[in-house]
Amino acid sequence: MIKDVHVVAADPAGNITIMVLDEIRQNERLYIATRLLGYPEWNAEQVGFVMPPVHGGMGRLEMMGGEFCGNATRSYGYYLAAVRGITEGSVTVEISGTKALLQVDVNMRAQTAWTQMPVPHKIEQVYLIDVGTVPVVHMDGILHVIMENTIPLDKMTQQIIKEISQKYRTEAIGVLYVQQQSMHPVVYVKTTNTLVAENSCGSGSIAYAYYLSRNVMTGECHTEIEQPGGIIETQMIKEAGVIKSCRMGGQISISDILTVRV
Repeated sequence: MIKDVHVVAADPAGNITIMVLDEIRQNERLYIATRLLGYPEWNAEQVGFVMPPVHGGMGRLEMMGGEFCGNATRSYGYYLAAVRGITEGSVTVEISGTKALLQVDVNMRAQTAWTQMPVPHKIEQVYLIDVGTVPVVHMDGILHVIMENTIPLDKMTQQIIKEISQKYRTEAIGVLYVQQQSMHPVVYVKTTNTLVAENSCGSGSIAYAYYLSRNVMTGECHTEIEQPGGIIETQMIKEAGVIKSCRMGGQISISDILTVRV
């Protein structure tokens, strides 16, 4: 297969996301995503495919493995705002992994984008062989395992992914190596069988912020989480121990539309 595709590269805190603007058939996506991830000049970590909206949003992005991704959500929202000439305001985005319509707030002058996020479902304490009992945050389209004060090790990560895959059906698994306000996320996507040490992770940021705020009953919780590619901010509102809303965001940039042969 040799064809030209039109893409935009987004940089949300180093989590480089390639958005394919042409409508691509499902059976071609794995090949195209693999080719795009192979371009060394981008150092991309994920690929999303623009599709017609199905739930009434202004646009829809389907990730390469059908997973949910917060950084991709705000990247696509920022792109939609740019093509519609919105310098400051909101757009409504659909993304794979959740049926929720998510509002993305953009400011082109400040080069920021914030997105609503699906509220995490729960924190579960899970026993893993050779690791022990660890918190697992359940979210739409992805589970996040929180590893506190632990050095990232490939063997350990692979063991965690293997066990979580056996225990749960999910499109993606994040392993978050955290220490205070810093995080090193590693994300596995089942469909594409990719395991990437990401520069930042939006859903992982929300998962960790949820964990940090677990003892807060009522109020607004704001965190700045330092990651290899930059800082992601989170905002969470809780009432009587229940999350009422959450969002994440920060700096972002996008390329012009590029034509790439794959």
